[in-house]
Amino acid sequence: MRVALDDFGAHYSNASVLANTQFDAVKLDRALINDVVTNDTVRTLVRSVVDVCNHRNMDCIAEGIETLDQANSLIDEGCFVCQGYYYDRPLPADAFERKYLLGSMVN
Repeated sequence: MRVALDDFGAHYSNASVLANTQFDAVKLDRALINDVVTNDTVRTLVRSVVDVCNHRNMDCIAEGIETLDQANSLIDEGCFVCQGYYYDRPLPADAFERKYLLGSMVN
């Protein structure tokens, strides 16, 4: 079993929880990364969370990526795992398998 801290930067997922509990992954809430392209403070915060995750051997995942600029900004800050509509809409497991796992085998 793996455990993730979801929606970091919103609601109850805060720095105290991150500092006092070991997770397998931390998922940055979309509200936190919405302004990552234009807000230096958000970028600094993302970099800090990424550094904490790296230090504690946790994955850092950014949620709600909608633009290439957001993805590039997160990559620049060291967050290499991103999810969101920029990449694709949520898919049922069988549709995901057909599109991403079997699609390359069809040719």
